[in-house]
Amino acid sequence: MNILNSSKNEKSLEVINKMYEKPELMAFLKDKTINDIHQMGEFIDDSEEVFITIKDITYLEGCKKFTEDLEKYTENEEKFLNEFMNKVEKNKTIYLSFSNSSSKYHISMNYIQNI
Repeated sequence: MNILNSSKNEKSLEVINKMYEKPELMAFLKDKTINDIHQMGEFIDDSEEVFITIKDITYLEGCKKFTEDLEKYTENEEKFLNEFMNKVEKNKTIYLSFSNSSSKYHISMNYIQNI
């Protein structure tokens, strides 16, 4: 698989590392819709103690959209990996989205449980 060629696919490998920096993040994304994540943002303005921002919700939505777009390619590993690499190349902010969401995962989950 070409994705293992670190010099050729450095961006894709970086995104994968951020996706699974907190494995719980991927489990969370799997069980949520973009609308579920969007609705989380509606409570941010109402909270006096804001630990996450609307921008954080936007990043999380970006992560969900990225993974959701890949779901139709799960039948074929080669197509999945090729599409993954193509999407990483086209989406200049996906690394930042997963980086932000991974770093704030536990804060976000504590916030959501208190809503």
